[in-house]
Amino acid sequence: MTLYEKIFNENEFDLSRPALYYEEKTISYEALFSNVKKMMSFFSTIGIRRRDTVTVVLPNIPATIYTFYALNALGVVQNIIHPLS
Repeated sequence: MTLYEKIFNENEFDLSRPALYYEEKTISYEALFSNVKKMMSFFSTIGIRRRDTVTVVLPNIPATIYTFYALNALGVVQNIIHPLS
């Protein structure tokens, strides 16, 4: 079971609850799930498949979380690098 499967297949919680806080904005689980699915679709469209290796260089922004979970759901090996390192 991937981390994506564990978190995103849970139906026992309120989707309107806050999932992320960023710059005084709250992002609900519903918005989080929606954005992760959009990222999954994008990565699939550009040809990223299971067992591919992808390097992700993103700062601490919501898109980083969406990217992490989308790639995890696709079974991609991630090499995550913070841009300040």
